[in-house]
Amino acid sequence: MQFVFQALTWGFLLTLLPLLIHLINMLRHKRVKWAAMDFLLKSYKKHRRWVWLKQLLLLLMRMAAIALIVAMLAQWDPRGSWLSALGGQVTHHYVLLDDSYSMSERQGAGTVFDDAIKAVARIGSEASEHTNQRFTLLRFSRAATAPESDEVADLSSEIVDSEFGTRLEETTRGLATSALAAGPRPALEMLRKMLNEGRSEKNYCYLISDFRAGTWEQPTEVRDLLQEVERDAKVHLISAAPTGQGNLSIEAVRPDGSTRAAGVPLFVDVMVRNHSTTEVNRIEVSASTIAMDEDDEATATPGELKGKEDDLPVEVIDTIAAGGVGVARFQVAYNAVGRHVFKATLPSDNVPADNERFVVLGLESGEPVLAIDDRPEFGNGDYWMKILQPGGQSNTGLRPEVQPTTFLRDATVADLRRFSGIYLFGSTNLDEAMVRKLEQYVSGGGGLAIFMSPGIALDQYNTLLFKDGEGVMPLPLGRAWTLSFPLEEGAPDIDITGTNHDVFRDLLRGRNPIIRMVRVEQYVEPPSGWEVAAENKVDVIARLHNGMPLAAEKRFGNGRVFQFMTTYSPIWNDLVITPNVLMTLNLQAYLASTRRVQEDRLVGSPLRVEFNGETAEPKVQFVAPTAKSPIVVERQAQQASSDSTLVAADLGMPTESPGVYEAWIEDLDGKLSARRFALNVDPNEGDLRVVDSELMLNELRPAKPTFQYVDEMYGIVNESGFNPSLWIMGLLVLLLLGEQMLAYVLSYHPPRGASR
Repeated sequence: MQFVFQALTWGFLLTLLPLLIHLINMLRHKRVKWAAMDFLLKSYKKHRRWVWLKQLLLLLMRMAAIALIVAMLAQWDPRGSWLSALGGQVTHHYVLLDDSYSMSERQGAGTVFDDAIKAVARIGSEASEHTNQRFTLLRFSRAATAPESDEVADLSSEIVDSEFGTRLEETTRGLATSALAAGPRPALEMLRKMLNEGRSEKNYCYLISDFRAGTWEQPTEVRDLLQEVERDAKVHLISAAPTGQGNLSIEAVRPDGSTRAAGVPLFVDVMVRNHSTTEVNRIEVSASTIAMDEDDEATATPGELKGKEDDLPVEVIDTIAAGGVGVARFQVAYNAVGRHVFKATLPSDNVPADNERFVVLGLESGEPVLAIDDRPEFGNGDYWMKILQPGGQSNTGLRPEVQPTTFLRDATVADLRRFSGIYLFGSTNLDEAMVRKLEQYVSGGGGLAIFMSPGIALDQYNTLLFKDGEGVMPLPLGRAWTLSFPLEEGAPDIDITGTNHDVFRDLLRGRNPIIRMVRVEQYVEPPSGWEVAAENKVDVIARLHNGMPLAAEKRFGNGRVFQFMTTYSPIWNDLVITPNVLMTLNLQAYLASTRRVQEDRLVGSPLRVEFNGETAEPKVQFVAPTAKSPIVVERQAQQASSDSTLVAADLGMPTESPGVYEAWIEDLDGKLSARRFALNVDPNEGDLRVVDSELMLNELRPAKPTFQYVDEMYGIVNESGFNPSLWIMGLLVLLLLGEQMLAYVLSYHPPRGASR
């Protein structure tokens, strides 16, 4: 027999105490001759065996009561052997281990994950003290990234024998936290499938995690899964993180909307989240650029091209409020065309995994921009060209071209999508097919700017572009009108007070903002009585001093349209004479920003590339970063669809490490080129707040798991079958009641009313 508190088993010697008391009482008796007793002795000899049996039973009951009290205090462990002998049932212990990167939080000399591993070892050790046991160890990350794998579990239905402790130690020694933010759901779903395959077993589930508030404060999905699991298993929730600490994480790296071309400066914002209850000060943010040369790529060996890394000056964020975000801005410039890398880094803290973040910046020799202008005599296209491509030492990175409306007749939607913005300055012969191409371009993420011009067909614009509010043009056109002078002397013609729109933000800066110098003489006003309706999704960004709209914006599909009710050239206004460069470049950056939505790929996301199978070899060499060195995996591309020349290839393995992944493609001439993808950790996992256990258990109802911390889980496997102390207590109560009844029967009771 096994006991949790072995030293208390010396208390079983106390079971001899009733026997000792009985013997002492017998020594105290004196034999006295009494004639009247002869009759009683004869009667006693006749029934003495029955009397001795009852007295012996009473003595044994008193000794058993003392033994039960000692067994209860020493916590008897029945070892399950007699249970298995009766039924032969297997007891299966399923351990679900959280290895998301928040488990790497440093606490004392180790990490939260180290404590979780100790909990796994303790469960295994206690299971090995029983017979007919099996053990399964499943990590959250494996359940999330390889749910269909045959080897998803580190230990699968392992028999617990005398050598099991050694095997478990060897298995857990090589485990470490992943870079994933895998929650409990995939592991619980996999456990549910395992339980359905082994219903004849007696099952116990131990979910070991850090129970962060972000996942467990409102655990709706987990609650439903726990209910299903509890039909076949007893569930224990074991926390390895009794408290949470403050932590800083890089939440995002965002290049601004300016032109992305080789040799053109670009601003990159690094956003840092403060996951703590107090503000932090003087946060140093480091950054570096990794320039990749396309010429080197053409002859490089995949996995060996490192690029040229340059450190940027450190930026300091003065203060970040509790739970807030601070921004550090870096200016970068890459001189060569290619897909370059920007890396941001924070100083080391409690969780290292979220202190680094990457972004890939694809730079071309220049961004093509298109203007449609049928009335070159009014100079819209000429002024626009001079601003976007000034020549000399100035380089905007833009490659503008002016075309007549007939260009839209021959161009395909794919041709239009190579332009980062389209400007409609004045058209006299639009048709439905042309407008349909513009609509497809904008809805696919393109940006369109519409300006007025003398001689344009207003009715044609309304019919084809406005379409009673269903088209791409934000505002309908009424008539051209001359703007009167403002009533107040010195007042600006344009009212953008209070707006912080990207196009006009520079016109309001300073004590004497540029907007005061802008004059508008003519404009086109909407039809009389027309008002902006909320359902049209139109925002009037700027108005004239008489209240008429000057500029409006409309979202159309995934793109946006910006409309000016006056000309671009200085025939109706002097916009391009005063704030020309600022407003035009801001407008271009704004139009192109929908095409530049930064793709945030998280670690664990699948990696897939598509390319033209008619111009390249049908194979891809993927390069995946690891903690030690990059690994190269070659995959064969397959046709993406039966009616397309595109072929596609998948990495075919979990993306478990953060960093820059590469897909190397070889064209038919043998020239290599690399596509790069930045995969980063989920910044929300860096929030180390732990959930209130009582609140969590209430939210999990009607599921009824037990909850305890690692330090409190002594004897948890013993509790998994049943609590023997409760059974012993119940048996003790019954035994004491029986002892009292038997003692009453054996004692002498004079009849009622008899004299004493």
